[in-house]
Amino acid sequence: VKQYIGHARDVVSTTQNMFRGNKGAVEAPPEQKRSDEEDLVGAFRVMQLTADRAGLVLCGDLRAAVRAIFKSGPRLLVELPTAEEYGLYTFLSRTDEKGNLLYQELAIRIAALFSFYFSDDYPKRLREMADQH
Repeated sequence: VKQYIGHARDVVSTTQNMFRGNKGAVEAPPEQKRSDEEDLVGAFRVMQLTADRAGLVLCGDLRAAVRAIFKSGPRLLVELPTAEEYGLYTFLSRTDEKGNLLYQELAIRIAALFSFYFSDDYPKRLREMADQH
């Protein structure tokens, strides 16, 4: 689980740097001792990303998998039409007055899903699923 938590943190950092264009991005300080609460949050993130990947493998359609993420909660569901109208990049690039992404967690989930989709692991999982049926 700790390996996946580390991976989830890497995805967060990569996503933030992508949307900031690496301009003004500040490296996080060396990791200090983490609390159990931080580990629990990290484990939840890993489970969420795993569920997103499983949904993609089962439906085989990246667009449908992204839409399913938006439909996973009422706060995101109301934003789906806006994201579809303006596109994911524009929607996810929006920031607050401090320059923080408005939907950072969503950006992380979608970036992780795209990363999986373009990886060698995705077709492998599809073949495994097809072999089972």
